[in-house]
Amino acid sequence: MEALLEEEAANEEARKAQIALEAKEEQRRKLKNREALIDELQYSSAPAQNILQVFAETRAQQTTSTLPQPAPPRVSQFSTGIQFGRGQQGDFLQVPRVEEGPLYAYEPPTRVINGPIPPTYSQVDTDGYLAFVRRETDAECAGGYRSRTGCLRALEEAFVGLYYSPPLKIPNQNDMVC
Repeated sequence: MEALLEEEAANEEARKAQIALEAKEEQRRKLKNREALIDELQYSSAPAQNILQVFAETRAQQTTSTLPQPAPPRVSQFSTGIQFGRGQQGDFLQVPRVEEGPLYAYEPPTRVINGPIPPTYSQVDTDGYLAFVRRETDAECAGGYRSRTGCLRALEEAFVGLYYSPPLKIPNQNDMVC
């Protein structure tokens, strides 16, 4: 229903625009005819009565030949045949409903270290771990890099897996060759 109302409003606007254009064209034509009549009267040697009679006849012919033309039909598809425009609700697929599951709950990651506990961020500064690490420049600091962050990451990587020992494989009786 709404699409029909929109289409009707668009047709009405197009008709009003067409009428305004025709009125403007009519005014321009009348002005041109008036100027032609004045020029003919000024510069012609024919009697004024004959000139007025000729112009009256041409005006009568123009009014009968200019019947109102119907508005051009609205284009509703591309040259390829694809439809466009508003109100074509059948062309669109409905959005599928998604069943919502449980809400997300944050769980901090668990770290399996298998080695000594690495130092904390504050211990990296106080325990002297930064003594042999290059300090960050002003440009690196502006970019968000801190030398203690890199040092802490290297220490954590070094401590992970220090106590790891693979499980021992005990041979079966079937595996032994005598």
